[in-house]
Formats: sequence, structure tokens, C-alpha cells
Amino acid sequence: MKRFPRNLPERPGTQGAGLLALHRLDAAAAAAERLPRSDDSEALHDFRVALRRLRVVLRLYRQAFRGRVPRISLKRVRKLARDTNEARDTEVLEARLKGWADDLKPGHLPGADVLRRRLAKGRPEDGRGFIDAAGKEFHSLEGLLRPALLAVASTEERGPSFGAASAALLRDAGRDLRRRLSAIKTAIDDGPVHKARIAGKRLRYLLEPFQSRSFLCRKAIGRLKKLQEDLGDIHDLNLAVQAVSLCAKKDVSAWSRGLVEAASLEGTKAGRPSVTLDASPVPGLARLAALAGRDRARSFSRFEERWDGPKAGEFFSGLEAVAGRLSPRPANALPTGGRGLALQYPGRPGPPASTAPRRPKAPAAETVPGPTAPEPGPAS
Repeated sequence: MKRFPRNLPERPGTQGAGLLALHRLDAAAAAAERLPRSDDSEALHDFRVALRRLRVVLRLYRQAFRGRVPRISLKRVRKLARDTNEARDTEVLEARLKGWADDLKPGHLPGADVLRRRLAKGRPEDGRGFIDAAGKEFHSLEGLLRPALLAVASTEERGPSFGAASAALLRDAGRDLRRRLSAIKTAIDDGPVHKARIAGKRLRYLLEPFQSRSFLCRKAIGRLKKLQEDLGDIHDLNLAVQAVSLCAKKDVSAWSRGLVEAASLEGTKAGRPSVTLDASPVPGLARLAALAGRDRARSFSRFEERWDGPKAGEFFSGLEAVAGRLSPRPANALPTGGRGLALQYPGRPGPPASTAPRRPKAPAAETVPGPTAPEPGPAS
């Protein structure tokens, strides 16, 4: 990843937002240059991620861009990010299906074939054409967006620092993530799981520009990466269960109708039935559902272990310390961490002052006046 602009937290808020948006735009442009290469399997993924990071900056720091960046360009960024994400679920499920190959027996293969055919329908008809079109759309968007962002980045407008603005956003994003995590009760609650994953990703993108400033920041980013992996696995496995259920609803019914129709032609000139009981997709679909449920339970167990009460409290306390480094709060507004411990901020070393009454100082010892020296006489 290209290095972030220097002294970003100390810059004026509007200028810092413009510089960060340009940094994200440069990363997206670098990924877009790789899209035409058919041998670069990671190009589309990196392009998607770069677009998401760009969109987070444009959305969360929108006050800095209001009236300066055309609204149509913001909408086009959002649409392009969504369009390139549509095929992602299909890619992930196909990878899962390949990963389960060793867990399938010959009798499960008809069900796996049914799922594979249904997933193929979710891919763009012209995959290469889809990627080329995404690249052309981005280059058109970049031509509209870059001059506006350059103007924002060169402004000398005074106001709160970029660090102060980011600290407020970090605190808001932290509260949002805490609320989203508390809404997750079971692994099958895919709505809360997916929303918490998005909230964690947004918070991670907010932290990234400051990771060189603080070990706590780098530690928080590492925790959020693992959270994204765990919740992403749970979400993807929920999608797998939904896909298998859809196959059971539609494709099994079609197989059953074909079996009945073939059986009705037995002994006629139509010949031997082409659909047999041996080709039933039901055992394979049931096995795939069981494998998805097994892996989902494992991912949810990891998530619970990593984000139990004390560990979550430690994470959010560290996040508050990072925000405090960017924009310290007044001494009388120190928050408490997950275990009720007052957080310390840079510039305020040591424990907070005790509220217990102070022991009175011992009275000073009385001094006994000694003999006074005689005043000097006149010079002789």
C-alpha cells in the first residue's frame, strides 16, 4: 500500500480529507490499471477493496466535500462499488464448493452439480467484458473526481484539524460497532452479522491512515481484520445455506417431476428413462448444508471467543486511547474502559488523581531565633 500523506492528523480538516481521498483514488487507479491483465487473479478483488476505501472517505468526511465535489461523482462511486461486488458472492461460494470436494462421496456429486450449475447463473455472461466495462467506467469517473479532490486538498481553510475530525468519527464508528456486535445472538442471524461486519470494516478503514502513529492503532486494525474474517465466513456460509435451500426448492422439484415423467415413459417407444433415483440431488444437497452448518458453527465459536466481554472491553478502551491521541478530551471528561478503568491519554501520564481525602500535612517545626550578629560599623 502506498504511504499515507505526511502529518495528516495535524493538517486542517478539509485539506486532510482531500489528501486522504486522493490517496484512496490513486490506489483504485493502480488497481484499475491491472484489470486488463487476464493473468492477474487479484486485480478485480483489489479494485473492489480500493473502491470501498474511497467510498468510506467520501461518505464519512462528506462535510469537507460538500459543494466542492460533484454529487453525481459520489453516486457513480457507490454504483461502481456495488456493481463490482455483485459477482463476489458467486466467486466465494464456488470456492467453498471446491474446498468441500474431499468431504463429498460419489452419491453426493449430483447435488454438488446442481449447486454448481445454479451458481454459474450468478456470474456475468461476459466476465471479461464486465471487467473491461468496470475499468472504463472508473477512468471516466476518475477524470471527474480527481480535479475536484485536488482543489479540496490544496485548500488553506482553517478549522478543526483532520486528527480532531477523525477522532470524532472513530468514536462514532466505535459506538456503532459495539451496538452491532451486541445485536448478534446466533450464527443464523445473518442481518446483524453482515451489518457488524460492515461496521468493523468501516472502522478499520478509518484507523488505517494513523497506524504509523500508534501501536494501539495497529493492534486495533489487527483485531478488526480477524473480526472481518470471522463475520465474513459466517455471512458467506449463511449464503451457502440459502443457495442450497434454493436448489432444494427449485431443482429438486424439477428432478422429481423429471423422474415421474421418465417413469411414466417406461416401456414406451420413448425408451429408457434418463432420470434415475441414483441421480437424486437430495443427498448431496443435504451433505452440503451440513458442511456449511459445521463450518459456520466453528466460525461463530471463534467470533465469540475473540469478542467476549473483557476482550471487547479491552478493544474499545484501546480505540478510545487512539482517538484521544488524535484529539485528547478535557481532563474532566475521561471515559472509562470496558472494566471501569479510567483511560490514559498522551500528555497525561500516571494514574488519575485519587478522590480520597488527602492526609493533612504535618505543621512546620517552630524555629528558635538565635543571636543576631552586630551590625557593621562605619568603615575606618
